[in-house]
Amino acid sequence: MIPSDLTDMEGNGEWAGLQDWPLIGIHAMVLPDGQILTFGTNELGMQGGQFIYDIWDPITGIHTTLPNTTGTDVFCSQIALDTYLDYALMVGGDNRINGQPNQSIFDVTAYDYQTQTIFEAPEGDLNTARWYPGMVTLGSGDIVTVGGREDRYAPGGTQGNDTLEMYRSGLGWDLLDGTQSDRLGNNKWYYPPVWQKSDGTLVMVEPNSGSGGAYIYSIDVEGEGAMTQIGVLGYPLANQTSSIGHRPDMALILDNNGVLLELDFSGDTPVVEEIADIGPRRLDSDMTILADGRVVITGGSTAFNDLAGAQQTLVIYDPEVGSVTYGEDENLARLYHSTTLLTADGTVLSVGGGAPGPLTNLNAEVWVPDYLFEEDGTQAERPEAEMLATTILPGQAFVIDTDAVEVTRVTAIRSGAVTHGTTADARFVELEFREIANGKVEVFTPENANIFVPGSWMVFVFDEDGVPSVAEMLDVDPGRFTPEPDTDAPDPDTISLGNSTYQLGTTNLTWLDARAEAEALGGKIVEIDSEAENDFILSTFGNDVRYHLGFTDEAEEGVWRDQDGNLIGFENWRSSPVSEAQDYAYLATADGQWDDGRNTSTGFRTDSGWEFRDTLLVIEFEEEPATPSYDYAFGTSGYVLGTSNLDWDEARAEALASGGRILEVDSAAENAFLQETFG
Repeated sequence: MIPSDLTDMEGNGEWAGLQDWPLIGIHAMVLPDGQILTFGTNELGMQGGQFIYDIWDPITGIHTTLPNTTGTDVFCSQIALDTYLDYALMVGGDNRINGQPNQSIFDVTAYDYQTQTIFEAPEGDLNTARWYPGMVTLGSGDIVTVGGREDRYAPGGTQGNDTLEMYRSGLGWDLLDGTQSDRLGNNKWYYPPVWQKSDGTLVMVEPNSGSGGAYIYSIDVEGEGAMTQIGVLGYPLANQTSSIGHRPDMALILDNNGVLLELDFSGDTPVVEEIADIGPRRLDSDMTILADGRVVITGGSTAFNDLAGAQQTLVIYDPEVGSVTYGEDENLARLYHSTTLLTADGTVLSVGGGAPGPLTNLNAEVWVPDYLFEEDGTQAERPEAEMLATTILPGQAFVIDTDAVEVTRVTAIRSGAVTHGTTADARFVELEFREIANGKVEVFTPENANIFVPGSWMVFVFDEDGVPSVAEMLDVDPGRFTPEPDTDAPDPDTISLGNSTYQLGTTNLTWLDARAEAEALGGKIVEIDSEAENDFILSTFGNDVRYHLGFTDEAEEGVWRDQDGNLIGFENWRSSPVSEAQDYAYLATADGQWDDGRNTSTGFRTDSGWEFRDTLLVIEFEEEPATPSYDYAFGTSGYVLGTSNLDWDEARAEALASGGRILEVDSAAENAFLQETFG
């Protein structure tokens, strides 16, 4: 929320004033609805994540502070988004043994942002205890955790966790035994920075390398996994130096002397480039990607948690031109346990610091970048933008409706999780687009899920003056199923009813994956249009499971349409299906009633908590429609008038449902014929 009287006369962005915060935000994450989750202390700023957590709306400025009802201390854990079940996983945390804090735990805690509830993750705990773990989300939607301390009082000194673990939604955690590393187990366990390459492997840089330079590893997560050293950074790192993956196959690292480095790991051998010396060094600083792709560095100190050496000047790095510039000073020092992240309104939230002191920062401040101001320093008028679909697979296009006179850029920033100077899963992607008509823009996304990683993305539209919209939140589905085109007829082992035949597809796909598989086989998710068909599905395939139904209200909440965009007729809802973000229909009960739900495979929320049940895909094949009759003809084409005053998407859906397409004029003669025929 930007104060209306804020100006930027110097043209380098401006800090708004301090605002109270209900806790020290040691951990921070942008949730899929654009709100901000923070936690880490109690309301007095004392260490402990077992008491409360906070949800903040950056548009309204409203806080919702809630109790941690699990009793798990998530202090110094790490966060990632379960992209199938849409809840935030808090992995590891703090334990107290004989009154001594900073011990590791096995616990995994989940937060459901739609119900604002916190609970023990139903898939179970870690195989090994972790405190200060690193984390990364894969193109499959799976999550890998690395490092963290396992045993504070191990023989010979502190014992780090030496083996990676992988989380699969609905299945839980598995050790990747082939990744065991003595160096991780020794003193390289402190929130190790790790990123996914576009080829699906991982790259990890050792923390706490000393003067010898950090080892760089390639990690294969297939099977039992494997970890191989592929290079040396060549610059010293401390536990408290910051880093961020800012582009696909690229990362920024601030070394222990204040030298900003860019690590290019697109090839087999990583390449390190020295960008600038922004010294003095900044231990416990943070890096944040802006809406336009620049990266800002905030906070930190020349010595660990040292107020005298606090660095309050904001640093701005522009990867496009390789330049470093400087912004205004923060209102106060942000040291150990401070965090910054980009919010959906394009500003940077800076929060926390403390537990332990020297400051107890129960406050936050917002930096407003220069792209939100005019040249005269006044606030710019922002374009408005609205996405017509909010859930896609990598490689799918989507449409944005905007009032911008001219769209100059569309960018996407993956919502990451920030703690202790590391930003997990954040990255920037410049999206290609084309302007259609009537203020609509078609946006194209990368097909590679290792680049356009599943999860929540903030999408910004820039107008002709370079001013971004408030971000629309885009959910990129994991897309575990990769359809392979198949033009064969339906499997002969099918069952028929009326003009339709049915066969079972793959069990426990998400709704979007189910649609992809059905379309690849030349069919669709079953669209039940009568009580008889509803009973037929249950009696044929069983009533102790749930079924995908080919209906969605994603385009307009409460308005259910089939896969061709037509309004549905027959309905059999258990209760009124109007729930934000529950956009897909399921036949969910033994007596045949329907529920709306999320894009999940096996897990779904019930009145008594999370329930896991097999979800079946029934693929429906319909007989080819009869050749349509035409009212008018020209050349080899026939024409009929459809419904008037539809928008473009509705018109396309009606034309496809009728076996045709929207008019495509390809000659002056056809153009003249249409004017003469229809006026």
